[in-house]
Amino acid sequence: MATPSKISRSDWQEHQSTICRLYQDEGMHMKKLIEVMSRDFGFNASKAQYMRQFKVWGIQKNMKGDFWKDLSRVLKSMRLKIADLDVFFNERLIPESKLRKELPRRDLPTYTQTTARPQMPEGIFVRPKIRLPRILIISLPWYQICAQLEMAMSTPAMRGGRSPSPLPSAVLDVTDEWHGQEDNYCWMEDFPNFPREIARNQSCRPSIVGRPTVQKAIRDSNIVDAGIVSVLNPSEWCTSREGSANTMARIEAYIPRRSPEEIENIANQLINPDATTRMQVFMSFTALMLANNLLQMEEVNAFVIALDEIAGPSAFDVLSLRDDPSTRAIISEILFAAVRVDKSDLVKSAMKKGWDMNRISTGPESRTLIVEAVQWGRVRIVEILIDAGADIPTGRMVSPYPPDHLCLLHGHVAGLTTSEAYQLPGFYCQCEVEEARRECAISAAAFSRGADELLPLLLKSRVSVAAGPVLGDAIRHGACKETVDMLLRKGATANECVFEFQGNLTALGVAVESGDIEMVRLLLDYGANPNGPVTFGHEMLMREYPGAFRRSPLVIAAQHGDLDMIQVLVQCGADPNWSTWDILGESWREGFRYYDPVENIRDLVHLPLQAAALAENPATTECLLRNGADANRGYGIPPLSFAAYRGRNATVDLLIKSGAKINPDYTKACLLPPLEGAVYSGSESLVQQMISAGADLDRCSSGRCGTTALQRAAERGFGAIFDLLRSAGAKLDSSSTPNHATTILQGFVKRHDYERSLGLLRDGVSPNGKCKDDSSPLTAAILGGDVNLMSLLLEWDADPNDTYPLPAKYIRYNVKAHQFLHTRSLLTAVHCAAVVGNFDAVTRLCNAGADVNKPSGSEGDTQDLGGLTALHLAAASNHKSIVEFLIDQGADINVIYCQKDLPAISPIFASITNSDFEITKILLQHGADPYLGQLGNGEKQASEWRPGYDMVALEEACRNTDVQMVRLLISAGVSVHVGCPLYFTFETKRQAQVEREAEIMELLLANGADVNHRYDDTDTPLQAALTPPSCDQSQSARVTRLRCARRLIELGAEINAAPSSDGCGRTALQAAVVIGDVEFVQYLLSRGAEVNAPAAQVGGVTALQAAAIGGYLRIAQILLEHGAEIDADPSSYEGRRAIEGAAERGRIDMVKLLLDNYNGPRPFSKVCESAMEFAKRQNQWYMMEFLRSYTPPTSAKQ
Repeated sequence: MATPSKISRSDWQEHQSTICRLYQDEGMHMKKLIEVMSRDFGFNASKAQYMRQFKVWGIQKNMKGDFWKDLSRVLKSMRLKIADLDVFFNERLIPESKLRKELPRRDLPTYTQTTARPQMPEGIFVRPKIRLPRILIISLPWYQICAQLEMAMSTPAMRGGRSPSPLPSAVLDVTDEWHGQEDNYCWMEDFPNFPREIARNQSCRPSIVGRPTVQKAIRDSNIVDAGIVSVLNPSEWCTSREGSANTMARIEAYIPRRSPEEIENIANQLINPDATTRMQVFMSFTALMLANNLLQMEEVNAFVIALDEIAGPSAFDVLSLRDDPSTRAIISEILFAAVRVDKSDLVKSAMKKGWDMNRISTGPESRTLIVEAVQWGRVRIVEILIDAGADIPTGRMVSPYPPDHLCLLHGHVAGLTTSEAYQLPGFYCQCEVEEARRECAISAAAFSRGADELLPLLLKSRVSVAAGPVLGDAIRHGACKETVDMLLRKGATANECVFEFQGNLTALGVAVESGDIEMVRLLLDYGANPNGPVTFGHEMLMREYPGAFRRSPLVIAAQHGDLDMIQVLVQCGADPNWSTWDILGESWREGFRYYDPVENIRDLVHLPLQAAALAENPATTECLLRNGADANRGYGIPPLSFAAYRGRNATVDLLIKSGAKINPDYTKACLLPPLEGAVYSGSESLVQQMISAGADLDRCSSGRCGTTALQRAAERGFGAIFDLLRSAGAKLDSSSTPNHATTILQGFVKRHDYERSLGLLRDGVSPNGKCKDDSSPLTAAILGGDVNLMSLLLEWDADPNDTYPLPAKYIRYNVKAHQFLHTRSLLTAVHCAAVVGNFDAVTRLCNAGADVNKPSGSEGDTQDLGGLTALHLAAASNHKSIVEFLIDQGADINVIYCQKDLPAISPIFASITNSDFEITKILLQHGADPYLGQLGNGEKQASEWRPGYDMVALEEACRNTDVQMVRLLISAGVSVHVGCPLYFTFETKRQAQVEREAEIMELLLANGADVNHRYDDTDTPLQAALTPPSCDQSQSARVTRLRCARRLIELGAEINAAPSSDGCGRTALQAAVVIGDVEFVQYLLSRGAEVNAPAAQVGGVTALQAAAIGGYLRIAQILLEHGAEIDADPSSYEGRRAIEGAAERGRIDMVKLLLDNYNGPRPFSKVCESAMEFAKRQNQWYMMEFLRSYTPPTSAKQ
């Protein structure tokens, strides 16, 4: 155990809930507590440290006798019985069993009445025990909104307004942006499972389109139909009864029930086109979803389009409701959507009603209405907002990000702007750029396609542009000279420079790249530095990011071959010999030796003359030389090498005449000598010119990719150039690079040059040894599919059992199960032949003595623990004939390949992973062990930490939902009792496979699978079945999963099994609540599900917390009626109490329901204070308003 050390207050706070739960609630002894916290949480504290902290927290595990005596006297004086009470001490419930044990022991034999009332012990809170079903207070803001909507929609103005009759060619665009956000999906966002795209091709018959493209819903039925389709997505081709049931299933989780048939009536009215209150019901339901932040952006957009068609300019007459947080939340959602879908009339309507035009959106990336309009390029709406006096936000100068934020620069500049930290005015890092584009209207306009229209509009007002980057973006997006001039006059700096992942350019650099000379002159007139903003005063910046600022404006102009631009820059002081790499010392420049000069040729350009040498027109080079450019300057690659590399004969002649050296002086740092560059170009005349000029024939370029001219000629397959170099005296046995001649041989092998390969072998070149790419000539022949060359090498004693790394491109493209391999795995020739599926090569290698059982090795790779054989790779690559041949040659069929933190792999496991039925069948017939050596589910297997889950064959087949493979394994006698195949059946995350899951489940159950068997760190099969296969689960997939869960329960699945300890575990009830299925929640409760089961330690939730986070008002109502604790402790990691989770997501009605019925030990002030903190984190402004103004009902605890 680690030695205890000083522990910060934040560390104690982070682990407080876990420590209190273990020590107080679970009664864990101190010695055990210290051990568990150290082992499981890495938290090391001594007993003395714990005891001191317990005093700070007011924790007293074993209360003294006087405490119990005082409590007994108080309860007697109040004539209260233990059975009728919940007693809390320091906000934690004292179990009734403990009360019954301790109070009678300290009870006074007689109690004398006195005038002094006994004092309640400090920290004690007493409340009446909840009786089930619990009577709730349900008084939601939504109910008042519904009432006023009913009044508003029954007015003559509404009735006489725009008729909801069919509209010709009315189009509803619903853009699928959800698919682009899936990689960034996190548990902070929980949305209902509504459709992303809807194509309406006939009346009231929507069809879901599965491709992430823009679809159009042609609304040839009435507008309410279209609105309902966009929000509820009723099932296609369903009967009235089915439609009602489907709609009810979608809405009932969100609507609290006041009467038995209320929700069913709402569903019937929504799907019945003849219902007189259909529009009102739909508007009321949508108001609930909007007020509680339950609709996605596409759904809000679709609703607003429908609203505009229904009400037009009088829309906000309908929405002139109470001035309360819920209404403001609805108005905010509608206004921002109106901007997105370009409904300027709706914005005007809101303005006439006096709604605030400076409102800010909610969520982590909140913005003002005008910034939203700018970002979407809504010029007309921007004009309206400016005319109405909307404020134009300029953003923040100090970045809000902490030092550990994932920004390349912010690790060193906490509390300062990047410009201040590096003393570089107008310099912005990536996160500042993104923040400015979100918050600053000017920066957002500059980044939009309509920059030239939007910027002049915004600049008419008194606004500064100094808070964010504007010039570079504006020029890049087509702003004219006049617009840029306005920006400069408003305070933009001409030396603005943006540090971004895709490129780091100054505003002048952007202008040069655009080719606009007048724009360049304008920036230079305003003081733009023609050599870029980075100078000798910025050594720290350059040392941290040496490759980031290599392109000066003059380099850019040279790359584009723009002679006029070069002249303008030089006339204004641009130095043709200036490079930011001059700022770096020699030791820092050494880092560029690790670049591959061929793959990264453009990344090594840092001088104007280097850029010009790459260009086709020699006039650029001549211009720079005429203006003083040094022909021999350059770190890494001299200008002459660039010209030779591209085969620019005229430029080469020009540089040589100007004094460029054929053999550069900086031998240590020359990544590409001129001769090697000429060889690479394939120009024999250039090579001859270099030789004639005295080029060093045996010189090896520096760096990790160091190569000689002979090696480069062989690599490129230029036989004539190779012969030319050899005739000029180039040596095969150069000592400048290891295995020089073998690498030359490998080059010709890769080019399938049999004659030259044979010639080299006859000249004594060894076929064995590691070449420049770490492989060998034999490996190259196999991977190139050249059996003749392979045979030639074997004849000349190439060793088939030598091991070399497999080039990365073959790992990625030639092996289906490429996750089995790593770039530093050392493989034999027969491994490589198995990868590419060359049966002839495998046969010849085995005839030459290849060991079919030789395992892979590793070279500095801690990931690959060894054991990979050719049979693994043949099975993984689906090469059946090679598998059969290797088995006939004596390959070990049960060898196990181990990788760190990943499942152990046998050949049969590899074939099952690829769903290769035939290979799996062959392996089973030859005695393959489907258990990977695991002979049962003993205590060790179930409890010990298993790196990456070592899985047995049947588990892998179940996880792949491969029904045919599961049948094969079971028919071959594989036991369903080894491992946890039933759990892995539901572990897939692809909803398209859900039906196959059900089929596999029945197969396993028919063969006696245990419905409760699990590993300690996995879900039970029931919990796994209730975990949705994806965040965008279809209705059919959900129904199938719930059917499977019912089947498991009927067969004895334990409903109240503890959640997984592996993170984000859920009990069955908690998982069902996350799904949002009311009926199944009620079913579980009827079967005895524990409503107050605690949240899992890591990422867990109680059932009520899950309902609160999801905004499921009806489910929360059911849970509260069954005694759910509103203020139950959250998960130790990433947990929230129910009210906090609802507040964080803007669920106003949920917070109102929970607060109205709150009866916990914490005072209301603390409950609202903590909820306020979570709401503030996510910019839930209307929730914060609600919490500030909330007053508990008179029947609630004050």
